Amino acid sequence: MLELDPYRLDRTLRDWAGQQARFDLALRTNGDAVEHAFELVPRSVDDELYRTLVEKSALDPLAEPAARWLAFLLVEHASLEATRRLHRRERLERRAIELPERGELAYREVLSRALLDPGRRAAWLGALRELGPDVADARFRLWEQKSERWAELRRAPLPLEDGARVQAAVERFVTGTEDAYAAIRVSDLAALIDRAVGRDVRANFPARLTTRGIAELFPEGSFLDGLDFRLERPPEPAGASSFLRALAGFGSAWHDAGASRTRPFVLSRDPLGRRSATFGALFALLPLEPSFAERRLQVGRSFWVDYRRALAEVVLLGAREASLRALLALSAFDGRSRYLAAFEELTQRLLGLELPSGLEALFADERGVIQAAALLGAAARLRGLRETHDEDWFRNPRAVEELRAELESREPTTLPEAELDAGANELAGVLSRAL
Repeated sequence: MLELDPYRLDRTLRDWAGQQARFDLALRTNGDAVEHAFELVPRSVDDELYRTLVEKSALDPLAEPAARWLAFLLVEHASLEATRRLHRRERLERRAIELPERGELAYREVLSRALLDPGRRAAWLGALRELGPDVADARFRLWEQKSERWAELRRAPLPLEDGARVQAAVERFVTGTEDAYAAIRVSDLAALIDRAVGRDVRANFPARLTTRGIAELFPEGSFLDGLDFRLERPPEPAGASSFLRALAGFGSAWHDAGASRTRPFVLSRDPLGRRSATFGALFALLPLEPSFAERRLQVGRSFWVDYRRALAEVVLLGAREASLRALLALSAFDGRSRYLAAFEELTQRLLGLELPSGLEALFADERGVIQAAALLGAAARLRGLRETHDEDWFRNPRAVEELRAELESREPTTLPEAELDAGANELAGVLSRAL
């Protein structure tokens, strides 16, 4: 056993992790979070403690998961100012633009308008190129700082764990959808976004993508019984893609609300949130299920083929983008020159587009490997639920009990290679048949 009190350490890491999560939320909601509680490092929490945990990992079942959490939090804490700088560049710092309308806007505001204003999307993307280099510079600096801190801990960056296996599965998915993607025929980024938003998908989507609006799609009592949660930032309704994002957020929040409270924190939750992301992707893929589309979205059988084709196009574009983010993330901590070279090569190969300079930060996502793995894992899990509990599994109390019971187990720190490959084959097959 550790010489220190393992349960006291668990509570300390739980509380500090909660402060880090609130810091992240504060950044996403107001863009700064100055003088936040996460800045205060708990007593006796340092590199020496981390090394002690690593040394004790073979002897104590709490040591390695505690070391994972401590490494993650130490890196996040060390990059506080660089993280703030990036969020200021993205959300707070406004710059003058001339087209498509004169004004002063922040990067995220321009990006939002590029997504929500189809008539002037190309012009908004042009404005985004003007603001993009400063955001990319801040992101590269953040990655460089994190890379240095991971090196000090003598640990590879956690967000890139299982990178080789995820990369192989992503490549399998990309290869399996080449023909389907070629059939969509997008000529430029504006056209790709237009198709990816999914305005043409006809279904009875909730008018408001709030927690209550999504929860009404799951009226079975056992699904939500005893869980209290809400979507922090519901997406603005813009098309089918907004609905899928809301479902993903709902699924992740559902997981987090039900995660075990009887196990030690470091065993019940992992800093990368793999299972949470997988549950989110599982919910987001539900509208591709015929039974869910018919029962929850009132898609009649006579409209099913057209609905499936239109929705599959949205999912395929989103999945190819997720694949791009995953492959780019593998170069994120290796310096900007490596990332920029990967960006040029991969956008051409995965999207079929030669993107102009200024958009290098558009697909940058440190969690890209995790999100892609979650999507593929969810596709494999969805097939398993369907085979075990039939296509109405989301209404089946036994299936719901199975998912609820999983929340009580230890969160895995990896996805099996076979599951990733099965998910890649399953998702590629479903989308290719639909298109």
